[in-house]
Amino acid sequence: MNGKAVLILDDNANDCALLTTMLEGAGFSVIKAHDGLEALRAYKMLQTSIILVLINPCVPKTNGLDFAERVLQLDPRVPVLCTSGEAWSSDGGFGPITKPFRPMSLMARISPVLNAASYRRQESGNLE
Repeated sequence: MNGKAVLILDDNANDCALLTTMLEGAGFSVIKAHDGLEALRAYKMLQTSIILVLINPCVPKTNGLDFAERVLQLDPRVPVLCTSGEAWSSDGGFGPITKPFRPMSLMARISPVLNAASYRRQESGNLE
């Protein structure tokens, strides 16, 4: 793991494969989970390497939103973005990444989120 890992929680194999190809092409390592329990186990094991979490809110065994809440309890600084086939708004400030995915628009959505997360981690490191 290169320290730049993205955890994808999505039960759709095609969406997972497409996201994986795009993210690996941009230099990220990818961790895939197909249900909320699998994602939570992966997050707990690899938390120090994960810099972004992408979730489909509608997955089995602990839905994506419940999973996101658990992740944010473990580390409130990790950015969590929803992927959705529907355009809906999010209270997290960044909104969802809508399907179908396009490489340029995906990276345009992820970059500011990672920049903000990096700043938050630096700031919290200065407070310790």
